[in-house]
Amino acid sequence: MKYYYIDLQKMELSLDGMPRFIYLKGRFTEEEVNELDSHPEYADVDVWGHAKQVTALDEISRLIREYRIPAPILRDVQKRIGDWKSSLTYVDDSDPYLWQQVRFVENYLKKYTKQENKREVDNQ
Repeated sequence: MKYYYIDLQKMELSLDGMPRFIYLKGRFTEEEVNELDSHPEYADVDVWGHAKQVTALDEISRLIREYRIPAPILRDVQKRIGDWKSSLTYVDDSDPYLWQQVRFVENYLKKYTKQENKREVDNQ
């Protein structure tokens, strides 16, 4: 399955002069991106132009950059990925087994972390 990451923030004025905010951020399947692209609310937005295909390794890297994940979790995932990549069944960086590791990290974050555990991003 292909996944796409969208980070779209846009503000525009509506016909009555009120600001209209469009905010899309997250990982979406190809089907979900098509649904967003055809949704009337996003008719004037190039959704596919903001969609970047991501691999499981891209997504794990993003989660590690954005959140404070404990070392034992990181070591476990790193070992599993290393073992899998060295196996004969490894195909590419979007292998379903690698997406399972993404879900493992996401489930950990949902259960054990709070918003304050998100890293502060320095834009320098």
